[in-house]
Amino acid sequence: MINLDYVPERPDGKCLYRYEDPAYWVHGDSRPALRVFSVVRETERSYFIGPRQEIRCAGEEKRVPKEGRNLYAFPSEEEALVNYYFRKRKQVKILRSRLGHAEDMLEVCLGMIGEKPKPKPRL
Repeated sequence: MINLDYVPERPDGKCLYRYEDPAYWVHGDSRPALRVFSVVRETERSYFIGPRQEIRCAGEEKRVPKEGRNLYAFPSEEEALVNYYFRKRKQVKILRSRLGHAEDMLEVCLGMIGEKPKPKPRL
């Protein structure tokens, strides 16, 4: 079993942070999960985090630019939380658009059938 909370120790303790959806959701009682990634090495423009099994192939590092618009992880928890907020806001916009399209197609389908179909009996 892979321990997803394991963070390898580094002498200077430099870490990057990312908020993600919790592994399980209980309505009104769940919070975003804070992921902490150890910085394996650092260059002038990038951090390398890992090795983490769920990022890519086992043992492979992930490059995270120090600056940019859409970063994977951030140097502070506050920046990571703001990024999580904007990711969720974008996700909601996309899902609302998809729901609207599905509802439109349902109306077209009902128009083609001519009447509302009877529900199938449950087993």
